[in-house]
Amino acid sequence: MIQEIIKAPVRKVYTILNKYRECIVSGVTPSFAKILALHLANKKNQDSIIIAKDNTTAEELYNFTKELYPNNLNTYYFPSLVTSPYHKTSLNKIILTNRIQVLSSLTNSTGLGRIVICSAASFLQKTLHKSYLQNKTLQLKVQQTIDPHKLIEFLIDNNYNRVSLVLSEGQFAVRGSIIDIFSPLDGAIRLDLFGDTIETIRIFDVFSQKTIKLVNTVSIHVASEFILNSTTIKNFIYNYKVNFQENSELFHQLENHILPQGIENYLPLFYDECQTITDFLQNPLMVCLPNAYEELRNHISKYSKEYEYASNINNTFKYKNNILPPKDLILQEDEVQKLLQPVVILNSFGSSNLQNSLVLNTKPTNLVFTPYKQQDNFYNATIQFIKEHNNQKIFLLTYSKEFKEKIIEYLQNAKIPFRNNLPISN
Repeated sequence: MIQEIIKAPVRKVYTILNKYRECIVSGVTPSFAKILALHLANKKNQDSIIIAKDNTTAEELYNFTKELYPNNLNTYYFPSLVTSPYHKTSLNKIILTNRIQVLSSLTNSTGLGRIVICSAASFLQKTLHKSYLQNKTLQLKVQQTIDPHKLIEFLIDNNYNRVSLVLSEGQFAVRGSIIDIFSPLDGAIRLDLFGDTIETIRIFDVFSQKTIKLVNTVSIHVASEFILNSTTIKNFIYNYKVNFQENSELFHQLENHILPQGIENYLPLFYDECQTITDFLQNPLMVCLPNAYEELRNHISKYSKEYEYASNINNTFKYKNNILPPKDLILQEDEVQKLLQPVVILNSFGSSNLQNSLVLNTKPTNLVFTPYKQQDNFYNATIQFIKEHNNQKIFLLTYSKEFKEKIIEYLQNAKIPFRNNLPISN
């Protein structure tokens, strides 16, 4: 059923894209926008980025995608670092882990057909150049001879923190002949050495310390976007002095491989060149969910206003708070316009007579706000609604596995024909 509903608008969108490189689709409900975006993005011969207005919407779409299409391994959720670059905040290790997982996976993957789902903020934010992730994977295998000191040096240079007991991503511990490493991509890994030879490699549970499985090979990836080696630390110190004409207590912390609070606001100072998520894909199609396109502009404006406000506070109260301008941290509007080609912009409202526009006027049906809300059994109300509209195609979008299974049970009992979980077509 979903194939028939979605096929025509997808075909029309691509016809417009091929001619104008931009397509504005109006009259799309939020639920239908998600389905349309996924169908537009899921092409074997193209990479795609779906931009949502915020992290919450992006993550919801990612979870929705993984539940409906669990075998799709080429879809990634890329969260933004922080709400504002001009407020010192604690580094969120979960977000850092999620980001480096995506960046490393994209750098080391081959072929097209990859989909990145992100917020407007994460689309704009600059990150490390992908060259810092290329050839930065350490391959280890059973019976391999290694230099334990060089392994430890590799881990420290790639921002793994040495601890007494590994509990979270980006940590490692050395206890005699055992080296535990918690890789953001591969989980907790235990190497058991005999001299300089790897005897066993185990995937283990950090809480119970019990072995989950034995493996013959494993890959160790970079732990975060902040690679702290001699080169990047020197870059930071030099660039910091050039920008702010002074030394900082940050230098000592970084030299000891400690990430200070708020260091994400200085990420560009570590590297000779930065990139954004688009650079990790090959000429991606951009799909903006409702309100996402506007949020890109709002976010750029917000950064500019907050930078101006922070600068005024510095000047008025002679308070020294070294901050980088927005152009160093995020894409600017002219850069965004160049990147958003080809682009599909989905809008819930409005219409247009422009040749690059398409008006669908899909209509949501929320049973909670219909007369059926008076009935005790929501599922019976759903079945009644379907029977009363038996001459129409109806798409049911559920947000939980339990609800979907219950609806299927009622459809079967009512002998109503339906099609379940059709894969996204290419």
